[in-house]
Amino acid sequence: MISVHEAQELVLQHILPAQAVSLPVHDALGYVLAQDLIAPADAPAFNQSAMDGYAIRWEDRGKALPIVGAVAAGDGAEQPLEPGTARRIFTGGRIPEGADTVVIQEHTTNKENVLYIDSPLLQRGANIRLKGSQIQAGAVALQRGSILTAAGIGFIAAMGMTEIAVFKHPRIGIIVTGSELVTPGTPLTRGGTYESNSVMLMAALREIGFTASVVRRIADEQALTLAAMQEMAESCDVVLLTGGVSVGDHDHVAGSKSHPDFTTIFHKVKQKPGKPFLFGKYGHTPLFGLPGNPASVLTCFYVYVAPFLLQSSGYVSGNLAMGSLLLKDAVQKKAGLTVFLKASSDGEYADILPQQESYILKSYAQANCLAVLPEATTAFAAESEVAVIYLPKRH
Repeated sequence: MISVHEAQELVLQHILPAQAVSLPVHDALGYVLAQDLIAPADAPAFNQSAMDGYAIRWEDRGKALPIVGAVAAGDGAEQPLEPGTARRIFTGGRIPEGADTVVIQEHTTNKENVLYIDSPLLQRGANIRLKGSQIQAGAVALQRGSILTAAGIGFIAAMGMTEIAVFKHPRIGIIVTGSELVTPGTPLTRGGTYESNSVMLMAALREIGFTASVVRRIADEQALTLAAMQEMAESCDVVLLTGGVSVGDHDHVAGSKSHPDFTTIFHKVKQKPGKPFLFGKYGHTPLFGLPGNPASVLTCFYVYVAPFLLQSSGYVSGNLAMGSLLLKDAVQKKAGLTVFLKASSDGEYADILPQQESYILKSYAQANCLAVLPEATTAFAAESEVAVIYLPKRH
């Protein structure tokens, strides 16, 4: 049995090599750029008005100016602005040749189509977005390794680009084992348990920007377990299994360790929950053997699977956000295990929630972080500092 730190290091030693693929811009949210993004053209592509108002020549600012024409966003503004005149212009409109300043309409008076300017603080060049002021053609718009946010997607689209090179997301397969499992929405059999691990894992993947490509549910049988692992290993880049990793008669994932195609990298970690966690490979495909209890599944996902997937997809650091908080109440535990406790944080304190058992999801649903109690320490006083893992998109 190894420590949590040793297990994390071993997992990250087997991350998948990042591969570049081309994606439509509108599908690239959350992906990582595989190469520097070079601006194909200036943005804005021309000098444009930043406000609704009037385009003028600076030297004409103190004069009464006949208003000749108008320019809306999208108009070509082909006619130059003649000296001694003004032109009505709207936000985004192309600045006509000869104009060098825009006066906002609130600082003007229009009397019988003659413009009078009342703007003592007006400056030359005011209210104009200059060509290339956001980005110039040939400049690096976004660097390789940038994580694409909604703003990044919009920026790329604003440069007229439709396809970009990003690091591919692994194809992920999920296998849920358990003869007792019943599909939600169907009558619960005597001795049965509603199956929640698959939908929970699919949701956990979506929280960090991934999707499951294939999901299979199988009974506790050795032949079925091996067949499912072989099928998933051939069609997916990484496989997540739940259940069957302990030492019982029906734990056939652990029982598959002797198969010639199965390589065990480690089995069992000094932690709670999730002690039976297994990591290995079937053929060349990484395989995460997650315990069957739902809270153990989710904890192992956040601690091991999420960093593996993110770093395999080009993220420099795939770890979930971490920090330190003060414990609201004193906590005790046994030595020899790193303990992950479901907690609620107000930004200063970690309030350890009741119902920490590995089968209970109610407290997980109320948590926004995991308090990490190190292996060697047994007593933690109230107000003492503790490391926390913030759960995705809820901190």
